[in-house]
Amino acid sequence: MTTLTNSLSESSEDRRRQQPIRVLLSDDHVLVRATLRALLDRTKGIDVVGEAADTQSVLDSAARHHPDVIVLDLHMPLGSGLQAIHALHESEPDCRVLVLTMDASGAMASSAMDAGASGYMLKERAGRELVDAIRCAAAGRGANVE
Repeated sequence: MTTLTNSLSESSEDRRRQQPIRVLLSDDHVLVRATLRALLDRTKGIDVVGEAADTQSVLDSAARHHPDVIVLDLHMPLGSGLQAIHALHESEPDCRVLVLTMDASGAMASSAMDAGASGYMLKERAGRELVDAIRCAAAGRGANVE
């Protein structure tokens, strides 16, 4: 029975690897979301499933779309990003949160990671590194680029 379970798990994992990484973009600035979407829409293996402009919308969209990775700004209306990370960790335990922020504070990065974020990245570093960080987060590996 154990062998059957292991091979079923491996088959499920293989199928999941072949499917695109489902990403939810969360930032209160429309231009930032549009730019990120344009980058990710051109990236093979990544599918943007939704966008959110505030922390409540992030929680609602995550419950609706069940993304693999949420790219989350820490400073948005209707609540703190840290509170959103805690809530997402509880409501969507299989989802990884990648923080994308302008906040270069080491203390904030530590707080985000302690809250359950899979990675922390500064917006100024976004681009090809963001794609790599999303892939790392989806695979369950840390993705910190400061």
